[in-house]
Amino acid sequence: MEKMVNLSILDVRGTELPPEPEKPFPNDCCGSGCSPCVFDIYERDMELWRKECLLTKHNNNNKSSSESEHNASLSLSKYTSLELQSVTELNTDTSSYRFKLPEGTSLKLEVGQHLLLRSKKEDKIVTRSYTPITCNQGHFDVIIKRYQNGKMSQCISQWSVGDMVEWRGPFGKLKYKPNEYDEVIMLAAGTGIAPMLQLIRAVLGNDNDDTRLTLLYSCKKACDILMKDQLDEFRAFWNFNVTYFLTQASLEDDQSCIRYGDVILNTRIDKDFLLNILPKASDRTKILICGTKSFDKDMINYALNIGYQLDEIFIF
Repeated sequence: MEKMVNLSILDVRGTELPPEPEKPFPNDCCGSGCSPCVFDIYERDMELWRKECLLTKHNNNNKSSSESEHNASLSLSKYTSLELQSVTELNTDTSSYRFKLPEGTSLKLEVGQHLLLRSKKEDKIVTRSYTPITCNQGHFDVIIKRYQNGKMSQCISQWSVGDMVEWRGPFGKLKYKPNEYDEVIMLAAGTGIAPMLQLIRAVLGNDNDDTRLTLLYSCKKACDILMKDQLDEFRAFWNFNVTYFLTQASLEDDQSCIRYGDVILNTRIDKDFLLNILPKASDRTKILICGTKSFDKDMINYALNIGYQLDEIFIF
């Protein structure tokens, strides 16, 4: 979700705060009594934003004991300019961008954390959140989809290798502990795969974590499946499985990325499918959701209608 602000938001002490969630337009509500409504989700996001502002202020007042120890390369309270090292095209409108970190440093992201990108468009500050897909010593990568009329997308389309780009963070509210859940269901669409990769790597990389992971990944076409090679590797683990949902597939599409054993359905993720695949709602099951606004809203409503509670659902 892109957001325009006149300048960075400051509190009375001059601390730069995270961008405020974008309020839905009146016509964003369909008027059919959905629970939660887009305005319910907005109120939830506002509450989380207020807490994040408090955390930012706290960390700004205690820099010596928090920022330098938690993350040597980025800051919660101010933006850091990082060099764009390379750009790898993934499909016609999505690319992977690699950024250089200070020598000898790496991002120390916890599962579910993201970074905040800041750029300028026509004297206006544009900010957007992105979840790194890889975090290695000396660099990190993010996947970004460019939208034709997106404010941030217009900024990104002007980037060249060697440019300095402003980042800040990490932020994030997901609290994950190994074996806290028997099963985690991940509902993702498009670039919403990014935060899911963090969790998948954390679970599969821990021999003592027996959490079962089920990924339901929605894309337009087979060629739009992001990070497919890594997802193929994850399939070798007993506690991971993935189903791909293609919403605009046709016989003429490029099928070269499809592998033997892939489970692919030419349909959208719907309530009936979830009803058949989701385990019975319990505090031992967690549902994670990341996609477009409409995708998130649909998935939340499906899960609630099946019997899950809001505290058993997490929206990135």
